[in-house]
Amino acid sequence: MFKPTKTPRVFSQSIGVDFFNAFVAGLLERTSDKPPEYLATIEIFVNTTRAARRLKQLFIESGACLLPRIRLITDLANDPLAPISLPKPVPALRRRLQLGQLVQALIKSDPSLAPQSAAYDLADALAALMDEFQGEAVPLSALEGIVLENQSEHWNRSLKFLQIIATHWTENARTDPNDRQHHVAQAYADYWRENPPNHPIIVAGSTGSRGHTALFMEAVANLPLGAIVLPGFDKDMPTGVWQTLCKSNSALDHPQAGFAKLLTRLKVNPADIDHWHDKAPFNIDRNELVSLALRPAPVTDQWRKEGKKLSPNIYNSTINIDFIEAKSPKEEALAIAVRLRKAAEDGVQSVLITPDRNLTRRVETALGRWGIIPDDSAGQPLDLSPPGVFLRLAADVMGQKLSPQRLLAILKHPLTHSGGDRGEHQRRISEIELKILRGGDPEVNFDTMRNWAQKLNDPASIQWVAWLESAFKTVENAAPRDLTQWIHDHQTLAQTLSRGADKDATGALWDKEAGIEAGKIWQEFSAESKYGGILNITEYRALLRLVLSKGEIRGATQAHPLISIWGTMEARVQGSELVILGGLNEGIWPKTPSPDPWLNRNMRGQIGLALPDRQIGLSAHDFQLAIGSPNVVLSRAIRDNESPTVASRWMIRLSNLIKGIDDESNAQFQSMQSRGNHWIAIANAIDRVENTEPRATRPSPMPPASARPDRLSVTEIKNLVRDPYAIYAKHVLGLRKLDDVGREPDALVRGISIHTFLENYVSEAIENKEKLNSEYFINLAESVLAKEVPWPAMQRLWLARLQRVAQWFVEGEVDRQKFGTVIAQERRGKFYDAELDFTLSVQADRIDMNDAGNYAIYDYKAGKPPTAKSIADFDKQLQLEAAIAGKGKFDDLGSAKVVHLEYIGMHQDQETREIPIDSPPIDQVWEEFRQLISNYKLTKTGFTARDKLLSENDFSDYDHLSRKGEWELTDDPDPKEVP
Repeated sequence: MFKPTKTPRVFSQSIGVDFFNAFVAGLLERTSDKPPEYLATIEIFVNTTRAARRLKQLFIESGACLLPRIRLITDLANDPLAPISLPKPVPALRRRLQLGQLVQALIKSDPSLAPQSAAYDLADALAALMDEFQGEAVPLSALEGIVLENQSEHWNRSLKFLQIIATHWTENARTDPNDRQHHVAQAYADYWRENPPNHPIIVAGSTGSRGHTALFMEAVANLPLGAIVLPGFDKDMPTGVWQTLCKSNSALDHPQAGFAKLLTRLKVNPADIDHWHDKAPFNIDRNELVSLALRPAPVTDQWRKEGKKLSPNIYNSTINIDFIEAKSPKEEALAIAVRLRKAAEDGVQSVLITPDRNLTRRVETALGRWGIIPDDSAGQPLDLSPPGVFLRLAADVMGQKLSPQRLLAILKHPLTHSGGDRGEHQRRISEIELKILRGGDPEVNFDTMRNWAQKLNDPASIQWVAWLESAFKTVENAAPRDLTQWIHDHQTLAQTLSRGADKDATGALWDKEAGIEAGKIWQEFSAESKYGGILNITEYRALLRLVLSKGEIRGATQAHPLISIWGTMEARVQGSELVILGGLNEGIWPKTPSPDPWLNRNMRGQIGLALPDRQIGLSAHDFQLAIGSPNVVLSRAIRDNESPTVASRWMIRLSNLIKGIDDESNAQFQSMQSRGNHWIAIANAIDRVENTEPRATRPSPMPPASARPDRLSVTEIKNLVRDPYAIYAKHVLGLRKLDDVGREPDALVRGISIHTFLENYVSEAIENKEKLNSEYFINLAESVLAKEVPWPAMQRLWLARLQRVAQWFVEGEVDRQKFGTVIAQERRGKFYDAELDFTLSVQADRIDMNDAGNYAIYDYKAGKPPTAKSIADFDKQLQLEAAIAGKGKFDDLGSAKVVHLEYIGMHQDQETREIPIDSPPIDQVWEEFRQLISNYKLTKTGFTARDKLLSENDFSDYDHLSRKGEWELTDDPDPKEVP
């Protein structure tokens, strides 16, 4: 099968060739003179399960034959026939929990390092670093040789910690998966050196980027019947460029840098590598173009010389490349979906390749509008699946007071009460949301729920509330505890909520593909919990998120046979007629290397660990492989959701080279863009609505006289002037804004609490003049806010604001009490105008009477008082109160002359606003009010939306109803009669 050789046996397949198609064809050709059973003796190692499945399928499609043994390189660590006996590896989760405890201790010793919630993220990075040490066969003792010069204290502290870890690791030696993989690879290499197998062994499709993989490939390549077949080997690169890659670390981001490192290890000259099969690449001209574009930085001057040689073939190089440059990620995803759909309609096998999972989700959503489900190799992250979200919601309610928002979030999840009768569960949720939780206490009160259920006299509702109370009875306990206890409490809560009110039911939490996968992850989490130590709730939530993120869901959906989505690894050894490379922006493809919090670039270089540039080089190789496909679409968005993006370095290199060769090549690049713009235009046309109804006009409804409001409060008169439509919606249509779920510390709550405090303070100051001092003012404020404001943070904030105005208010109160005596606070009144058939209601904050029997009316404002201009034109509240007082229409108060009107602003600016009594006279204000009401009693007067609002940005609760945004403030009102 193989010719004898004194050097390692290395083959390659060119870029632009379907690797496994060519591999199977080459293998069948090399064994054509062998008996049928010979094929079954061949052992083939590949690097992914997906590759193994495809390889098997290709052998089946080739005709009747005995299949070779197809194995995964990654399964070497679990090989029962390996020539070495090793203990069972430590589970990865256990190792991360153990490292997490060490990192927690480090953070506690120096809190400036990181927050406690970051402990398990740091532990995950540390575990990855330990895996890298083992995978690259770098001994931990190498840490002792690191020399730190002119570097920050952080790295010195990190190095000392790693040295402690290294000692712990050595003294408590237990094998880990990467460590075991390396030992097994080394054991095979040692064993085969003395006892070479008598059957062929081939490693196909691996790049040898990991240390233990390269070790195994080296052992296979040196066998008498062994060979390795490299994917996407660039035979177009000159020898000088290969020498640059082999000798320099400055070009690690080159796509062939990984092969250069492997061949240096094997002591094989790139020129001596033969093709595995003679199948020609689809487009040799394109391969040469891309190879030149991606030359390492030290030799890019070759563009000027070699670029012109490509000019005659530039049309053939670019004819089957489209370049989509979308305005946004949404537009990019829709354009890609359109291109995939067109390929499927034409019967063309197509694939989207991208490392950007956000883009793939957008594309899947866009394809969903046509009922197309692509074959997605990555699946769905477990933490985003229904069970994952449910478990995270359950963790969010633990260790703190139960808020209405969190309660509704988890009760409305589909897995809650999934044990049966979910319809009644949803109905009860709606009822308690509207009747109890909206506008209610900021914390869930189960006593109120029990009262609600008992008033219904419904045993099922009583049982439902009892189920809720039992589920959440212990969730407020935030005391740090053992991880095992956290998991037990969490599981109890989740299963109780999933089960529902029926104790005999079982919920659907662990059902279906997602639930089964979540159950496996949870079972392992629980089994390893004894290694987790003591955690607080923040640390537990962070750990839970990390654990769930490791799982993936691959549902048994009926995917479209012609449309696939691959990650970059799957694309290395698989081909497709149409390949779309999406998300070609810096930071996505290539991905920005994750910052290593433990070792910086200099430290890694000193001990022989791979530099971050290596990952960029692997991504570059994936790009070079994929762009060699028959038909290619290159796609990027020029903006993300926040800012402009930067095109991928490979896109920039390729476009600059093509545009810079000559005018003809520049024209071809514009053709690439034009073809991409075609798909963008179709994508935009899909969502474009050509025939729409005329946009809404500025509403000014005219209801019949019988439907018009016959009662308003003095505070609503301003709204009638500024935004009549709000009065129409509230009093004619009977629409009210729903209260927020749970009370929030908003302006309304602040105003009510401050009014309550001032009423109490003034009452006590009247009875005891000694309390007219700032100290008592502050003490009483603290007491009232503690009772009225159930948000500790807001209590302190609002108290601080009152402290700033305390002395000012007390001094003003002394003057006010010299003027007269407080005779009423929060006093209600109303006046009925028989001629207008209209009632004006009022609740005055405070009314004082002087010795002459005249009134002074005060109004407290939690913020600033209205401006003089606003009072003159719109805000007539106090003048209208004065008119009602003058008519004796306040409860239990007779009529009297009003001689003083004043707003008192409790803002830190310490501002009051006195309103002149005679400018304009109260009687004139009253007549203007009556004229206003009289006008709005007329059926031809419309309630215009946002008629005289102070600012264009002012918000109205009814803007959505008036369809604001479809009309402008400069539009004339459109009066229309309404029934």
